[in-house]
Amino acid sequence: MRQTSFVDGSFKKYHKRTRKEQFLAEMETIIPWKELTAIIAPHYPNPRARDADPLV
Repeated sequence: MRQTSFVDGSFKKYHKRTRKEQFLAEMETIIPWKELTAIIAPHYPNPRARDADPLV
């Protein structure tokens, strides 16, 4: 857990968004993430799943 500082609370309203933050916010609104992940999910292996038949 991180201790909050004076800067964290007081100057947050003065934070200027960077070009990267603006770009990512725009991509968040443009890209239909739920539909895209639903299409990709069946083809992407689960990294936490174990093989049912390990190679011997």
